[in-house]
Amino acid sequence: MAHEPPDSSRHGDSGPSADAAAEPTLPQQLPEVASSQRATLDSRNTDVRLAEDETAAAPSFRPPIAAANPDRGIGALAHGEQIDDFIVERVLGKGAFGVVYLARQVSLDRQVALKVGANEGSEGRTMARLEHDYIVQVFSESIDATGRLRLLCMQLVPGASLEGVIHNLHRRDAEGRCGWSGADYLAVVESRAQIHDVLDTTAIRDRELIAGFDCVQTAAWVGGRLAEAIDYAHRQGVLHRDIKPANILVNQYGRPMLADFNISLRAAEDGAPSDTAFGGTLAFMAPEHLDAFSNQNGATVDDVDEQSDVYSLAIVVYELLTGGRPFCEVRRSENRTRFVRDLADARRAAPPPLTDEPPSARKTLLRVTARGLEGQKGDRWRSGAEFAAALDGCREMRTAERDLPAPKWFTKSAWKAPFLWFALLAVGPQIIGSVVNIAYNFAEIVGSLEREQSDLFFSRLVPIYNGLVYPLLVAVGVAVVAPVYRVWRQLHSSQRVSEEAVAEARKRAVALPYWMLGIAAAGWLPGGLVFPWLIDRLLDQPVDGQVYLSFVMSFTLSGLIAVAYSVCGLQILVLQVLYPRLWNDPTSFRQVARSELANTPFRLWLINLLSAVIPLVASVIVLAPPAVAAFRNGERTVTEPIGVRLLLLALILLGIAGFQITSAATRRMSRSYNALIGAQS
Repeated sequence: MAHEPPDSSRHGDSGPSADAAAEPTLPQQLPEVASSQRATLDSRNTDVRLAEDETAAAPSFRPPIAAANPDRGIGALAHGEQIDDFIVERVLGKGAFGVVYLARQVSLDRQVALKVGANEGSEGRTMARLEHDYIVQVFSESIDATGRLRLLCMQLVPGASLEGVIHNLHRRDAEGRCGWSGADYLAVVESRAQIHDVLDTTAIRDRELIAGFDCVQTAAWVGGRLAEAIDYAHRQGVLHRDIKPANILVNQYGRPMLADFNISLRAAEDGAPSDTAFGGTLAFMAPEHLDAFSNQNGATVDDVDEQSDVYSLAIVVYELLTGGRPFCEVRRSENRTRFVRDLADARRAAPPPLTDEPPSARKTLLRVTARGLEGQKGDRWRSGAEFAAALDGCREMRTAERDLPAPKWFTKSAWKAPFLWFALLAVGPQIIGSVVNIAYNFAEIVGSLEREQSDLFFSRLVPIYNGLVYPLLVAVGVAVVAPVYRVWRQLHSSQRVSEEAVAEARKRAVALPYWMLGIAAAGWLPGGLVFPWLIDRLLDQPVDGQVYLSFVMSFTLSGLIAVAYSVCGLQILVLQVLYPRLWNDPTSFRQVARSELANTPFRLWLINLLSAVIPLVASVIVLAPPAVAAFRNGERTVTEPIGVRLLLLALILLGIAGFQITSAATRRMSRSYNALIGAQS
């Protein structure tokens, strides 16, 4: 088991992860309830941090003898003293269920953790069936010669308890800003460990992985491994019922290992004993666990199930990430039964422990944890496996965030106000297209129209067209983006959000560039044919074919500018700002991203194509009208006015520059896409 330096701020630990000099806090009697019920009420705290270190017993079960006094009939074993096959080296810790020693097993000449307690309970038989990388292994169980003591020989885990690790990490990060990293986590474990392990080549990969993590990745990884451990235990028919940081050991490679199954419940089979002690730690109990503990609301021990363990683990993950507990204070009552009931009612009614902050992988991890802390079982993760998958998705999500290209000024600004930037990126290219359109129309088309035709075009047709088409297209754009905006605001807040709504908003966000393409094209391209046709129909003066061609060229060029650059800008916004943060349940993050972003490579190719066409169209506009005029007049050449040629030459040069910019942008977006799906750039 783990051994770490004594910590005077901690009171007794109920298992092998306790510090060397820690003295046990004895369970106190609750006179207001059944006389056999015990709970720990830690006088150091006035909120739900009460009873944070002690395991207690409940009235429905016969409490273990050792729970009344960990030293009753046991006595301290001195250094060098032998008991059965073990020679004691020193005390690792004391708890309500016995004393844990660092000992040497004589027959096999190895160091082990030896737990010596009263000959009661079935912890050894329970843990022996749990062979898992993230659960402390039991090697053997024996009874001493007197028949009064049970000796539990367990795996020695060099490292520290997660409780001490959390304390040290967040003492460095007093403001809870998640400034610690995986390397800090490993350093704390190393600093608290007094027993060092030999090189474990199978575990060193974990250490290398954690060393590159930040706090979000580390908390999600640790929580995910523990969730896998409790899911494995549940599938073996074992409930832990006392999951807390003090009962979790962290070895020197960063691996968390679940320990202390003193009050676990093993499914009755083959005559297995069912008189297991029932209790837990108030600060980590689910509402139904508190109800059963205090005989409230008709709750029984059968109501404490797999989801209750998930609830306790969610508190552990929250505490590792933030350094605090997820609940508001509950006023301590002199009537202790009432106090336990108030705790249960508060946790059942409390909203998820979230704060208002922009969506991110950290916020998603808090939401995943909050779902594990729902007061009603039906709203929680159904199993440890589901919880583990969601936590691993948070880790993948944070990895993708970190792998995205380093944010430029645009990305940093867009993180703060993404929908303001959506409006700018949607409208800005339309304005540029309008400027080009107006300039070309005045330079090329107006001179080819009669006065009445020109007045009709500028005074009546343009205002009517713009007054009808643009408001309609703006309304379509608002309708498309509104659901994404609503969900973004909900994710920004502390309110619950349905997974269905978030998934739909994410899909809509992915589709925004296509919607922009359609809206911009619908606004621009028809004008090239509609305007000359209306002029031709509304006046008796027929429109020349060259004017038709000029209109088509003008609106095509303006439309290409509006479409290419708005689609490019929105695609950047989606890939680097919106999509990575529109998540509520990130289970299978990479797989879902690959599916939802599957056509991104085609979009990037399309953006490059559209931007490349702009200077080509400008070149055609320079050459086509003179060539057509020369052909019709039977002349060899017709020279364009110098102003028109300068305008179109400028458009060609700007188009080439725009192509270079969009090419760089698409390369950056390609890196973002690869980061999101987990592919190599």
